[in-house]
Amino acid sequence: MNETASPGTLQTITTGSLFVIGITQAVSPTVAALQAKVDAAIAQLGAITQRIQMLAAENEPVRKEVAALRQQLTDRLMAQPA
Repeated sequence: MNETASPGTLQTITTGSLFVIGITQAVSPTVAALQAKVDAAIAQLGAITQRIQMLAAENEPVRKEVAALRQQLTDRLMAQPA
């Protein structure tokens, strides 16, 4: 079943009861440009995700310190006579 089609055309191949539809040969420049933009956006999202994860990891010790300081302040305020 070696059917040929002109570049950029749809081709349907029948194999028993299965139909296979695909784009033959070259992909249009518009699709290629969109795919490049999608790939770039995915890469950018990956970099942003890593940055967010790094900042979250850096913030965790600071949050713990703030919680400890608040507890110290609460303890001191409760220990003072009215």
